[in-house]
Amino acid sequence: MERTSTTSGSAGTIRRRLAAVLVATFAAALVAGTQATAMAATATGQERAITLAERGVVFVDTAVHVDVTLTYQDASNISGLSAASRGYDLDYGTGSGFVVDPAGTIVTASHVVEPKAEDLQRYAANQLLFGDLLTTFGYGLGPGDDLFGEYTINDNAALNTLLQQCYSGTACHFSFTPSVSVYTAVQIAGTQTAHAMPARVLDSTGFDNTDVAVLQVTGHDMPTVDLAGSAGDLQSGQDITALGFPGSATALPTGVTEPTKVFGHISNIRSVDSSQLIEIDADTQPGMSGGPVIDGRGRVIGLTSFALLQSNGIPGAKYLRTVDDIRTALHAAGVQPSRGVGDATFARAMNDIWASHYSAAIPLLDRVLALSPGDPIAQRYLTEAQAKAGTAADAPLPKPSGGFPMPILIAIAAIIAAGAVGAWVATRRRRQAMASSPSGADLRAPSAVGFTVEAGTTADALRWMQAVGISPAQPDGSGASSRQNVGP
Repeated sequence: MERTSTTSGSAGTIRRRLAAVLVATFAAALVAGTQATAMAATATGQERAITLAERGVVFVDTAVHVDVTLTYQDASNISGLSAASRGYDLDYGTGSGFVVDPAGTIVTASHVVEPKAEDLQRYAANQLLFGDLLTTFGYGLGPGDDLFGEYTINDNAALNTLLQQCYSGTACHFSFTPSVSVYTAVQIAGTQTAHAMPARVLDSTGFDNTDVAVLQVTGHDMPTVDLAGSAGDLQSGQDITALGFPGSATALPTGVTEPTKVFGHISNIRSVDSSQLIEIDADTQPGMSGGPVIDGRGRVIGLTSFALLQSNGIPGAKYLRTVDDIRTALHAAGVQPSRGVGDATFARAMNDIWASHYSAAIPLLDRVLALSPGDPIAQRYLTEAQAKAGTAADAPLPKPSGGFPMPILIAIAAIIAAGAVGAWVATRRRRQAMASSPSGADLRAPSAVGFTVEAGTTADALRWMQAVGISPAQPDGSGASSRQNVGP
């Protein structure tokens, strides 16, 4: 009895020590996980979403060559008519866009790449008449006058008739040749004059429809922006970020490397015909039209389309065309959006940086820059990683990695250790019980599985069975093999 009591007390002590070890081990795992989370919390979710999306935002510039021919009465000619022809180059407008395929497929707003014919006709008519032909009569436009405006000559009915007929296309014939150029962040940030990437329009739905245009440039491994699946699950009040490049190709200062970020929320979602419009309260600026608006995961939910003007002329509510309209336009253009190797590599590098693994991020960012030479955003983070690598701020990657976070590995190791200690305790108790039992008692070692032992079992097998706590049966007195099932 005393022996049994002593064994029970020893086992209890061991169990208490084991419990203390387990608590300490899991506490260490919890601390390790908390420290890893703290290191990874240096950037907010919204900041991470922007970082992963902004490399794929581009600046779009649309220029137009306008040819105009004015036919007018001229009694000095046998035909009674004369003609005057001129050609003008116009930097019509600018906007933003985003890359949806590494090979150079870009989405923007239709109105960014499709100038209004009425605007171009008024511009060419004003240039031809007020800037050229009518100057001999003393008519012209001042520095502050709008070349896209429509004017009236009040003191000369004949010239006014000619002007109005030119505006309408009756006396003037117009032809337009638009030219779309795309500037990536690399080109915008150049110390030299930015060089444009010529783009062709694959498809455009038009501003009066869903205002989505699909462009194609010659690209390779271009950074892209991820698209959300649908706008159907968007909610009012949801946080959004609009990205784009306000300004013009000539006004962008050297060194601009990142798109402007404008923060806001979804105010409302309106149904228009078979489509939807997303109303937002973000204060987007001219030049951001066609740029992406992303959610908290960095996915495009729509593109900036237009704003309603209030009675005082100040822009009011801003509206987006949905990602569903974007996907429809891409399908019509025969394009399947996709991500590239550079996108995945950059995401891995940023995850390392956000977890303070600066040394680990360096080769990944080198690989990104090999795919996208001069990428200013990747270069900025590479510079940061190089400055912090090898310092106290540089956290080494957990080892062994094996695809599992270190806290999980620590917990697994604790469980294995607990199992080993438990097995040792159970074996010791069985042996102590056998030593104290009366001779000839039938003691069977408990086991998790049934186990059959036959006479003639080899010495090596017997030793292995004893090591794991199994007591093999012995042959009976008749010399015949006695089979005994060992187990519960």
